[in-house]
Formats: sequence, structure tokens, C-alpha cells
Amino acid sequence: PTKNGPSRNLEGRYRHFKCPNGPDHEWLEDPVSTLKRGRDRACPCCADEQVSVTNAVSTKCPAAAREWRLSTKNGADVPPPEGVLWTSRAAVWFRCATHPRHG
Repeated sequence: PTKNGPSRNLEGRYRHFKCPNGPDHEWLEDPVSTLKRGRDRACPCCADEQVSVTNAVSTKCPAAAREWRLSTKNGADVPPPEGVLWTSRAAVWFRCATHPRHG
């Protein structure tokens, strides 16, 4: 990516990487670590290790995202469904779409 300046020696230097699978699939890492994981497993968004527009609850599970409760029951430390991996095991509250007073 264009965020990387000219460099001849990449060892020990963190570089910006961009994956073609999503507009926000970008990460900062030592090139040696990226090469060790392999090209197909390098992107943390594709590996569901970093939240992205392609792997968030709001994208992968839109029905659950619609019932996601953003009020005080979830607390300040729980992000909205756009900021949570769809594979997360975080405990959150949901509001029943059929009966809104449930939850």
C-alpha cells in the first residue's frame, strides 16, 4: 500500500498490508511474520481475527443485528454489531422482534 515508504531492508520493520477481499482489510505487521503464516492466511480479517465490514455480526447475521440491544443492559463495553466479529462469544442482550417488551 501507499502507506509504506521506500525501504530496502524489511527485517524487523512493520509494514502496511492490504487484502483484496474487503475495503477495510488492512493491517500492520512485520513482513516475515506475514510470510510465515502464508499468503492465504495472512489477512487477519479473512481469518476472523480482526473485525471488518465482511465479518461483522451486522453483515454475517443481519437478523441478530436487528435485535441487538444497544441500551444499558449491554453496558458501555459492548460495541454495536458493526464492531463485533460474527464468531465472537461475547454475551449481549437482544430485543425480541415479535414482542418488544421481551428483553
